[in-house]
Amino acid sequence: MEPPSPHDAGVQAVWAAHRRYLLAVAAGMLRRQDDAEDVVQEAFARLAASPDAIEDVRGWLVVVTRRLCLDRLDRAESRRTTATAEPPEPREAPGGIADPAERMMLHDEVCQAFSVVVDRLSPAERTSFILHDVFGFPFDAVAGLVGRTPAACRQLARRARLSVGTGLYPAGLAGGWPGSTKAVGLAERFIAVCEGG
Repeated sequence: MEPPSPHDAGVQAVWAAHRRYLLAVAAGMLRRQDDAEDVVQEAFARLAASPDAIEDVRGWLVVVTRRLCLDRLDRAESRRTTATAEPPEPREAPGGIADPAERMMLHDEVCQAFSVVVDRLSPAERTSFILHDVFGFPFDAVAGLVGRTPAACRQLARRARLSVGTGLYPAGLAGGWPGSTKAVGLAERFIAVCEGG
């Protein structure tokens, strides 16, 4: 096996001395370690193919690394913004669903789903959950309405989220789909509030 040429030995020395710095430059621009590794490899490949007459090798490598990063970023941007031949799909009317039949079907589905939620939760859980998670009230304001501390309301909302997320009914409500007029009435009022903003 032949010993490396002086040029190859010089590239190896530069690799050992400046690779970490170039990786930091590339990672700062690309935000991905894999891409940074690829760019630095390419920069050193270009150094190995270049003539010996480079005065400031580190400066040259930094310029090449930055240009390779910019090229990679430009290619990624052009892939994201490439126009398609198809026109975009028409969007719904700004007010929401335009078809009255679809609106009624959605209304019924929301009523049914909301009544499930209502019957699963205790009144305090229900109030904390809906006021905070749906309407964005801070727990301090919810606490004043529920008559408990903000920490207790936070816990009530958490328990409600878990109950809704897991689909578990509290003891005594394991009967499946609720049909109580109280739940349906509350759902109707909820939808009216949502529609009115």
